[in-house]
Amino acid sequence: MEVVRLSKRLLVRGVQNFARKNCSVVVAVMAVVGCLSEFDCWKLLVLMSWLLVGIASSIGFGVGIPTRVLFVYPYVLRVASEVRDPMQAWMIVLPAAFTHALGSALGELPPFLGAGMLVRRLNLDSGATAMAVSHRWFVARMQSHGWFWVFVLAAWPNVAFDCAGLAAGASGMALVSFLSAAVCGKAVVRAPVAA
Repeated sequence: MEVVRLSKRLLVRGVQNFARKNCSVVVAVMAVVGCLSEFDCWKLLVLMSWLLVGIASSIGFGVGIPTRVLFVYPYVLRVASEVRDPMQAWMIVLPAAFTHALGSALGELPPFLGAGMLVRRLNLDSGATAMAVSHRWFVARMQSHGWFWVFVLAAWPNVAFDCAGLAAGASGMALVSFLSAAVCGKAVVRAPVAA
C-alpha cells in the first residue's frame, strides 16, 4: 500500500513538474485536440477522453491497459457497421484513433524521464565503471540514429516500446525529439493505418 501511495505522489509531482517545464508541449497537444474537435465542446470532451484512454494504455511501464484493443477497435468496428462508405467511416474514426495514439505517445514519457534521472543519479556520464563506459558507448550510437529508431518502434505495434523510451532517456535525447518521433510513429503512421 505504501508503494502505491508513493507512486501516486511521484506521478502527480512528475505531471505537475512536466507541465510547468513544458508548457509549449501541453499547449500544442491541447491545440491539436481542439482543432480535431473543431472547437465543439462535446467533441472536445469526447476527444479528451480518447486522449486519457491513450495515456492509460502506455503509462504503466509495460503493463498499461490495452485500450486500443478494448476501446478503439470496437469503436472502429461499430462505425464501420453503421457507415457503408469505407472512406467516410475512416474519416469518422480517424480523430479518435489519432487522439488515442497521441495520448499513447504522451504515456511513454515516464520511462523516458525516469531513465534520464537514473543516469544523473548513478553518475554514468563521467564514471569509469563498466556500466558508465557502456552507457557512453550507447549514448554515442543513440545520438546518431535515435530519432529514427524511436519512430520505427513507435510506428510498429509492440510491447517493448518502453525500452525505446528508456534508451532515449538514458542517452540524453531531447524531450522534443523523443515526443516528435513517438507522435509521428504512433499518431501519424500507426493510427491512420490501424483505423
